[in-house]
Amino acid sequence: PGVIQPPDSLPEFFRYAPTIAINVAIIVVMLYFARQYHLPRIVSRIDQGRRLIGVVTVGALIGWPAQEFLFKYSIFEFEYTRGLFFYNWIFSCLFILIARELHSVLRNRLRAAHLVRDNLLLVGNGRIAKDIARKIMSDKRLGYNIVGVVVNGTEKTRNNVYGIPVIGTYQEIPSIIDACQVAQ
Repeated sequence: PGVIQPPDSLPEFFRYAPTIAINVAIIVVMLYFARQYHLPRIVSRIDQGRRLIGVVTVGALIGWPAQEFLFKYSIFEFEYTRGLFFYNWIFSCLFILIARELHSVLRNRLRAAHLVRDNLLLVGNGRIAKDIARKIMSDKRLGYNIVGVVVNGTEKTRNNVYGIPVIGTYQEIPSIIDACQVAQ
């Protein structure tokens, strides 16, 4: 009498395993090519969620015909229903969003505790450089450790930027990057 009728019989789980593997592989590849494994330092949860849902949607839409093409006339062939498609899509979105949020929380806590930091070299000592230095120093979630400032000129100036020492000139940048292990 309900709106959704249960199926007469459910296939055994091993029948779904190849389809799950294909869908996971396609979504992982789609996330890679959409550069979702190269996250910016700070990203809006709404923007991240929107991008992830878009990528997972495209991956699920590719996975549906891919499994049909790959498993047609094999022991893994079964009817890939619309319901299975929506379960795949909803749970993929949900689990990826939850995992990303947990990763973000962990990463931000490690950065705030100064356990995970990337060395950064500030180029210039003008107003813009000072604004950037102030922003980086005020937001520990960015995970940067400013090792120094390089300035224009043939000699180092004795000024500093918010207590960050001037450690060289523009011409010395390649050697300073190597010496201070600056993230590239």
